[in-house]
Parts: sequence; C-alpha cells; structure tokens
Amino acid sequence: MRYYYDSSVFDGTVTVYFEAGIKVTAGTGYVELFNYTDSTSVAEVTSTNTSGFARVRSASSVTMTTGKEYTIRLRNDTGGESITIGGARLVIQQSGSPIRLTESYADYQLAHSGRKTTPLRMTTRTPTRPTPTIGHLNLFEPQMWSRAPTVYHEITYKMSTSSYACDVQMYDNTHGTYLDIAGGTSTSTTRLRNSTPLSTPSTSSAFDTRLKVDNIAAALTLPNSPYYLAGRSVRHPHHPRLLHRHPIK
Repeated sequence: MRYYYDSSVFDGTVTVYFEAGIKVTAGTGYVELFNYTDSTSVAEVTSTNTSGFARVRSASSVTMTTGKEYTIRLRNDTGGESITIGGARLVIQQSGSPIRLTESYADYQLAHSGRKTTPLRMTTRTPTRPTPTIGHLNLFEPQMWSRAPTVYHEITYKMSTSSYACDVQMYDNTHGTYLDIAGGTSTSTTRLRNSTPLSTPSTSSAFDTRLKVDNIAAALTLPNSPYYLAGRSVRHPHHPRLLHRHPIK
C-alpha cells in the first residue's frame, strides 16, 4: 500500500507522527516509514512485545515531502522470528483558527489477493455483472461536515498477468449503487486515483469495495482501496484543531 502526501490539502500548523501496532514472536520488530518515491527512510518504530499488539508512535514528528508516495517496510532483528503489524498510520495534527483546508483518508479495503472462482470473460467492463463484495464497510456521514466534502477514490493494485483486466468498484452498499470504477492490467504495483470528484449521497451511507477479474487465469492483488474526503472552508467553531489517522498499511 502507498500513501500520496499532498501538503496543499492542509492548512494551519501541520504536525505528523508515524504510528504502528507491532507484535513479534521474539526479538525486536521494526516498522519503517519509507519514502517510496525517493527510496529513503523517514522514521522507524520498534517493539519487543509478544503477548499482543503494542501501539508505538514516533517520539518526534516526521518530515513529509509533498508530491511523494510513502509505504512501510518490516523486519525482525532475530533470524527465524516473525513480526506482525496491526496497522500502520500517519497521525496528522492540524491547529489553527480557523482551519479551512483538510483531507481525511478512509480505508475500506486492505490486503486482498485472489482469483475468480468461476470463469467470467467480460466483453465490456460494466458494473452490471455479478461482482463479489469484500464486506469492509465504512460509514460515510456527510452531515458531520460543515460543508460537503470533496470525495475521491483511490486504489493500489497489481495483476498477475497483463492479458486480463480487473475492476475495483467503490460501492454504496446502502443504496445499491456504485460511485467509481478503477483498475487495469498493470503487473507492477500501481496507484490510481480518479481525477474528478465523485457524486456522493447526501445521507449516511456504508461504502464497500467490489472486485471483478475478467478471467479465472488472472489473480488480482489489492493492497488497498481508500476514499479521500477533502474539506474546503471547514468551520468547526468549538475545536480549532483536527487530528487524522491516515492508514498506510
């Protein structure tokens, strides 16, 4: 999974921390925030906890560069031992009066990989054909914003073969409609984000991910499929401070 950082969607004073939930079988587990664009290390958190996930946050804020993509890397310093993470995220704090620009990242699909269980050769890539849902519902509540947010859909995907294509739908499970379709035939990990805002419901709706691969011979790996909420002229008179947790795993 990769996260694209754009400083233009935040105003006020912005402070970013790196946080992860870590569990190891033994030894010390390391989770690194990695600048994928420039191939440089940004921050690292560690834990020796074996009894459950330990939430660890960077002791100091991290420096993010606009226009760069970020991911994480894992390691255990003891050979033969493993590390498991229960999520890794950027904690983005904004302070100012007022805060007019912000963006929230809502992830509703993580780490899905698989093939179609039955052959389906699509003559057209259309949402009307049977499509399995993932069941990672995320509630969209437009009434919680002082002004309607701008919503974008993004996926990170990879196909096992370029001979066949995938469709990843952003699906409104409440109203039974889709909001966006993204995908393609790339055999390298590729991040796609729609260029124009989506038309979203005006009432609370549960969003989900729906997948489609056009042949049983092809496998889709989907590290993530989030949606973004971009706020403009956001007014929150009682709390001139915002905090967002942006998952990157």
